[in-house]
Amino acid sequence: MRYPKMILIIIMVLFIFSFTIQAANYGGELNIKLQQRPINLNPIYAANKAEKIISQQIFDSLVTLNAEGELIPNLAKTWEINNQARVFRFKLRENIYFHPFQINGALSSLSKRRVTAADWKWSLEYLAASENKSPYANLLNKVKGYEEYRQGRSKEISGIKILDDYLLEIELKESYAPFIYNLTENAAVVLPEQAVLNNSKFFMEPIGTGAFVLNNFNPDQIILKKFDNYWKNNYRKERLPYLDRIKIDFSANESEIKEYHNYDIYQLSSELYQKYSELEKTDNYQLKKTAENIYYYLGYNYNSSLKKVISDQNIKEYLRNSLNEINLEQNDDLLSFIFPFQYSKEASYIDQINNLVKKNNDNNLKDEAYPEQLNLVSNDSKNNKVIADLIKNELQDKKIKLNLSQFSWSEYLNLIKSKDFKSELFIMSYNYHNKFEFLADNFYSESELNYFNYSNRRVDNLIDYLKLVSSKKDQEKAYKLIEEILLEDNPLILVLQGGDPYLFSNKIANQKLEKVLMSDNLEQINFK
Repeated sequence: MRYPKMILIIIMVLFIFSFTIQAANYGGELNIKLQQRPINLNPIYAANKAEKIISQQIFDSLVTLNAEGELIPNLAKTWEINNQARVFRFKLRENIYFHPFQINGALSSLSKRRVTAADWKWSLEYLAASENKSPYANLLNKVKGYEEYRQGRSKEISGIKILDDYLLEIELKESYAPFIYNLTENAAVVLPEQAVLNNSKFFMEPIGTGAFVLNNFNPDQIILKKFDNYWKNNYRKERLPYLDRIKIDFSANESEIKEYHNYDIYQLSSELYQKYSELEKTDNYQLKKTAENIYYYLGYNYNSSLKKVISDQNIKEYLRNSLNEINLEQNDDLLSFIFPFQYSKEASYIDQINNLVKKNNDNNLKDEAYPEQLNLVSNDSKNNKVIADLIKNELQDKKIKLNLSQFSWSEYLNLIKSKDFKSELFIMSYNYHNKFEFLADNFYSESELNYFNYSNRRVDNLIDYLKLVSSKKDQEKAYKLIEEILLEDNPLILVLQGGDPYLFSNKIANQKLEKVLMSDNLEQINFK
């Protein structure tokens, strides 16, 4: 009779052990070192990297992007887009609360902090209000009634409607399906009207709905603490966040720079990157890069004298292959800010444009087949200088001389916008959050940002079509067609995605470390 009891005990022990290793690790403090100091934590003004990382812990948007760059629900439980892609209707979650805040010295009750559609309407109008001078107000410029509101001819944005407490509708002036991506931006978040209007220091004492509440803000350090009424659970229905606190340091004290062991996540400057590049081999840290939304791309000027020459398919392939053979990721000067494409969440379209280029055998090309000289212009930023020099060296190996000209940013923009712009090649850098923006800005013939001077009626029609359709399946078909046309038309394709290098402590568990900051999911970090 003893054996059955023993077996039962063993089964119970194994069950308890199994439960223990599956359970979440709650508590602890995450220590982060960032290179930039935050100045303003009001999300409608947040500009630098540190401000955005912090505001993403404090505030929430209606919808967001997952690690693969796909739209997923956030404070909106579901959403619908009408057939004309003009009306966006959001069903809001009902268990969302603002962080605690005081009004006239009294702490607001939990019931009065519940977020409703009225809070969203006020927050979006606060973002758009001309007197607030937010640099992100134009996120809403396609909404019906936006101009009238900005000009003071209306007291509200008529296209933002409260259908009931938990049903919000946004109507646009015209069809534009990609508008929903604007609502994933850091500035398009919900704010408590009373806390904003009754606190002149809101930029230092922000109140949101996010996983963490601001506990302390001084010039050298910010402390965030866990929000006990946070709405989100993980896939195992475990309540988030796991961490009790996040401490973020910004001081640039020389002795502290050397003490990276005090931090779980340590952002490296370009100067420090080389110094710590061997740590993943010798230290209890992993050196990783997280992707930025800034892209550096080489543009071909279709108004240049090279246009006729480039129509020759052999020449096109020769130049294209020459540029795509540049191994930028292995260059020491570029390693600190170029992000490897295979990990990119935003740029699958760029992957395809870069990687589907067919390698042609150029052995049969005559020496005189390719242009002997090309001109390249860029702004005089450090990154662009490095990229331009690498391109010059690569083309030189291919017997093509490249003349470089570099200008200040304002001079550069004036040049490439002018009718006198004759250089064949130019380098641009820009922030993009989705592939529609990249394609519509650079390849739509009527776009003010189409410095390529590229024009293709089929591409124009497909971009117009993308404005009208909300079906993901139909969108992907259109994108594929655009990519195929661009691959055929464009002789020179080189796109780089910016990245930030970090040291990640090995004690951070359950995370793909290179995506921790990129996915803005610090609430899911726990410790071994």
